[in-house]
Amino acid sequence: TLEKNLGGDGPNPLNYVGFTDSLSNSDPNPNPIFKDVQLAPGYGIEIVVEADSLDNETFELGRIDAIEFTSAEVDLFWHNSQTGAMGAWRMHGVMGTDLDEAVTIQMESVNSDWEIRAAGDFNGDSHKDLVWRNTANGDIGIWLMKGSQFQEAVSIVPVSDLNWKIHGTGDFNGDQQTDLLWRNHSTGENAVWLMNGTEPIQGVLIKSESANSKWKMVGAGDFDGNDNTDILWLNTENQNLYYWRMAGTDYIESVFVNNAPFDNTWKIQGVMDFDDNAYDDIFWSNTVDGKTGMWMMHENGYDRPVIAESVDLSWEGHA
Repeated sequence: TLEKNLGGDGPNPLNYVGFTDSLSNSDPNPNPIFKDVQLAPGYGIEIVVEADSLDNETFELGRIDAIEFTSAEVDLFWHNSQTGAMGAWRMHGVMGTDLDEAVTIQMESVNSDWEIRAAGDFNGDSHKDLVWRNTANGDIGIWLMKGSQFQEAVSIVPVSDLNWKIHGTGDFNGDQQTDLLWRNHSTGENAVWLMNGTEPIQGVLIKSESANSKWKMVGAGDFDGNDNTDILWLNTENQNLYYWRMAGTDYIESVFVNNAPFDNTWKIQGVMDFDDNAYDDIFWSNTVDGKTGMWMMHENGYDRPVIAESVDLSWEGHA
C-alpha cells in the first residue's frame, strides 16, 4: 500500500496527484508517484511503502531521485520608511490579487539614506531581487533574494549625479537579463542600463522627455504582451496614464491606458503580471488611507481595478 501524508491540516500541494491504478505522470519514469511538487511553508510529504498482500518475495522500493527545497516566490516587497523594517507579500487567487501570506524579512533595519528603487530577477533564479539607491551619495546595491530570504548584497557602479533616478526594471534587449531604467530629472534624458546579471555592460540613451514636462515616469513593464518592456508615464495635470510602446530601446508610439484617480492620493508602486496572462498589471497604493489595488491589464489594454489589502502609511510597496 502507498500512503501520502501531508504534514499539518493545510491544502494539498500544487501539482498534487492522487494515487490511481494508472500512471500519475507521463514522464518516462514508469511508475511515478508525483514530481515537481510545490509545498506551502511548514508542510511536508511522508511516503510509506509496504509489501503487498501476496507476500511477494521480490519487492523494489521506490526511489527519490532528487529533493530540492526552495523558498516560495514573493510578489510584493514592503519597506517601512520609519523603522527600516522589511516585509513581503505572497499573493494567490484566480487573479493573483488576494493576499496569501505576509512575512517579515529577517534583516537589520536599513539606513534611512537607502531607498528601494525597483525589483527584478538579476541572477536568473526566478526570484525577485531588490535594487537600492543611496539618496545621499548615489551608491547602488542589489539584494539578491530567494523568496523572502536575503542571500547577498552586491554593490554596482555608483551614480553620483542624484538627478539620475531609477524608475523600473525590464529586459530591454531580449537577452533574458533584467536591465535598469533611468531618468534624469534635470535634463529630461532617459536611459537604460543593459545588464549581465548584476553587472552593467552598456548605457543606452532612449527618447527624452523634457524635465519641465507634465509627464512623470512611473514604471516599466510589458503592457501589450509582445515581450518588449514598455515605459509607463503619468500626466500630472490631467491624470492620464500612457505607456511608451517600445521595441527594445527604440520608442514606437504612445498608448493611452486610463485616467488615474483625480484626487492625487493614489501612487503607482510597481508593475507585475498578477494574473499570469502575459500582460503586466499596475500596482497602486493610497497615500491617505493605506488601501492598495491593482489595475488589471489584458490584450485590449486596461481591463478593471481590483482593491486589495490596506497597509499602514509608513510602509511602501514594490512590485
